[in-house]
Order: sequence, then structure tokens, then C-alpha cells
Amino acid sequence: MNNRKMEEKRLLIFGSVKEFNRLTQYSVERGIHTVVVDAYQGEAKKFATKSYDVDLRDNDLVDQIIKEERIDHIISSYSDNMFEMMVNASNRNNLPTFCPISKVRYLRDKGLMKNMFEELGIR
Repeated sequence: MNNRKMEEKRLLIFGSVKEFNRLTQYSVERGIHTVVVDAYQGEAKKFATKSYDVDLRDNDLVDQIIKEERIDHIISSYSDNMFEMMVNASNRNNLPTFCPISKVRYLRDKGLMKNMFEELGIR
């Protein structure tokens, strides 16, 4: 994808932990408007186009940021809680996500996940 197309993209990153530093830097270098949202003062915020000090559980405020920043996509760390918030925010705002909301329960319910792995022959 050429940089002109990338400059039209707007990415929201849930979380500001140092593991997101490179992702944040990379997306900004590619011309993507990159917004980092987290209640904590993580390192990734300093590389972002813009950042907000927001509790990610505040759905109204997160949705407001998504609308104001005209966000196209959301990505998050893969803690169960953050992942679920990302999927829910994507769903509320009609944004694409790689995990349908109906499948989040497999991540959150470890017993259900274990049964699914057994059914698939994964040990």
C-alpha cells in the first residue's frame, strides 16, 4: 500500500505499554494517524500522533474519541480484558475486528476454551 493510502488510515491502540512502542513508531512512520489511549502513562504515548489519558472501561469516552479521531481500526494487547474491550468498542462503532464478538467468550471462559481445544485435538 502506498504512503498516500496509509496517510488516510487512523489507528487506535488500546494500551501504552512498552511492547507497543515499535508498533506505534512504525505506524506513525508509515503516515498512519496513530492514537494511543490508556489511563497509564506508558511509553508508547510519546511516539503516537496523539494520546489520551482515558480509562478504557469508560465506553462513552472511548466511543467519543473514536468518533472525533475518525478511527478506522483498533488494536490492543492480548490480555483478556483489553482484548474484550477492543472487540466491544469495534462492535459498538461498526469497525472491523479480527474476532467476532460471539467468539470472545472462548477467550474469557477458560473451561470453554479448554473444551474447544480438546474437540479440535489440540493438547
